[in-house]
Amino acid sequence: MEKGFPDIINEGWQGFAVRANTPRGIVDKLEKVFKESLKDKKIMGMFEQMNWVVENMGSKEAMEFLAKDQQKWAEVAIAAKIIPK
Repeated sequence: MEKGFPDIINEGWQGFAVRANTPRGIVDKLEKVFKESLKDKKIMGMFEQMNWVVENMGSKEAMEFLAKDQQKWAEVAIAAKIIPK
């Protein structure tokens, strides 16, 4: 519900992450397994029952998404004069 801030859109998201030094081969394998799992009608049916919108991002896309999300919320915090402790 919009409460006087029509330009603020908040979304919840979930994802999986590995350590920065994880070998590329393992990252590639995990990306492949997740992508394949989303072809399973039973798995997608569970997401649909929860009204989830699934966007399968690879590691590069996820890092870009996270950087933009962090920037967005940093701007909100600055505008709201929220100071981290």
